[in-house]
Amino acid sequence: MMQRFGNGFRGAISATFVKTVQVEAVAQFGSVNGYRYWYVDASAIFESGITFGPVAMYGIGGGAWYHMKAGDLPSSINGSPSPASAAGSSLSGLTFTPDQSVDLGFLANAHVGISGGKQVFVCGITLGAQFVNGGIGSMFLTGKGYILSSETSVIDILSKQDATVLADVSIKLILSTLSSKETFNSKRVLNIKVYSLAQGK
Repeated sequence: MMQRFGNGFRGAISATFVKTVQVEAVAQFGSVNGYRYWYVDASAIFESGITFGPVAMYGIGGGAWYHMKAGDLPSSINGSPSPASAAGSSLSGLTFTPDQSVDLGFLANAHVGISGGKQVFVCGITLGAQFVNGGIGSMFLTGKGYILSSETSVIDILSKQDATVLADVSIKLILSTLSSKETFNSKRVLNIKVYSLAQGK
């Protein structure tokens, strides 16, 4: 690992069950500058979907981290996340770096779409929070939609991102506390991008 990660180890596992359920997990543990850190990240994709009437759940996932700072989630429109193979990378697309000021963080995500019509519409929703110095440091909510995809599997729809329409929405609230002044600063970002790839448009 690079020097900024100190000493530690990272592992990943991937398994497919009955050809329709894919489970992946990544974990990293280490120590640097006299403190320990870790993060874990896992996901499961259900190709057949778990149906609830006209809606189906095609995947769930989640993660947690300790003494690590999470970067921003990448936009599905600007490109796919980097492969989760390098130190600090994760399945969710977040990149982590050791930071002792971060007490704990977590995220949960789900992929839902039309029952029996994943090529028509599938979306991913991620909710997360990070606690810093005993308080909430940041919260985020993201949504990524894939409409009219030519791919037949959920994994390909999410990874190749060649749907006719891609939509990306992100909301992030950053709270920083200056204990000496009891001052709070907040930042809210809302980005919505929709574009068509049909016939080169």
